[in-house]
Amino acid sequence: MTDAGWEEAELDLLGLLAALEREAAFLAPIGELRVLGLGFYSRVLETESGWIVRVARTADAAYRHAYETRTLPALAPLLGVAIPEPVTALPPSEAAPFGAIAYRSLLGRVMVREETTEGNWQSLAQQLGQEVARLHDASLPREVTGGLHTFDPEDFADLRAQIAAPLRARLMAGEWEKVDAWWEQFRADPTLRTWENVLTHGDIWWGNLLVEGGRISGILDWEFLSVGDAAWDLGTMRQFGDAFYEAVVDEYCQHRQLDSNWRHRADQWWALRTFFGVQFAVEREDEGEWVDSLRKLREGPILG
Repeated sequence: MTDAGWEEAELDLLGLLAALEREAAFLAPIGELRVLGLGFYSRVLETESGWIVRVARTADAAYRHAYETRTLPALAPLLGVAIPEPVTALPPSEAAPFGAIAYRSLLGRVMVREETTEGNWQSLAQQLGQEVARLHDASLPREVTGGLHTFDPEDFADLRAQIAAPLRARLMAGEWEKVDAWWEQFRADPTLRTWENVLTHGDIWWGNLLVEGGRISGILDWEFLSVGDAAWDLGTMRQFGDAFYEAVVDEYCQHRQLDSNWRHRADQWWALRTFFGVQFAVEREDEGEWVDSLRKLREGPILG
């Protein structure tokens, strides 16, 4: 799903607060809403009572929130760290056109990049490898997972068509040819067709991990939860840096076996991820996202 032609109104905090006090009594006392962040799909706020409220920014986000409220409470007991267990806070309304979900805040602080190379980074990497293996081994009933997005490389043909012209216009001489050649080999790659389907988080990086007492205490932001390739999650973690990444993989393989082509697919999925930022920049006409996505593309495996 995409939201072409999308335009977002400013968030009315007072209107949102009034709607939550009226529709979500379980959040009381709400007090003042504190804005924590703005993601691709959700605005994130916190109440004085310790609830995290995620306000969907798009229809796609509302769809994702619906299956988070169904799937995550069933998944939580199968993992060794805390994850959100959201409930519906607001239906679509004037204050929240695409609705909102809420969950109790989790213990810990957001991990920072320096912790992937300093201190007890090896221990964090090992714990993360074990937790991702647990996620990929999780077995949930069909009534819980039904409706989850199922990962399919054919989905990316539309992505390429959407971003090709605007991206080409912003690249320097010779860069588009490299990007176009990468897309051609990606499209023709026979190894990107077969794998064992597992539950995947979709966006594992330090900004979505909580740490407490030298340990990972929680995993946040499950908006991209899907049924797909384990190598997708592993490839995403390339951004941790080589040493941390290999420590994660080594620990993962102590708990779960991977097929012979996983590393190649992980590299391909990792290269592909940059184009989602480009897609967001195109859809939202977001100049800041253009700058960030072009930087990542030029520093990444395709142009770096």
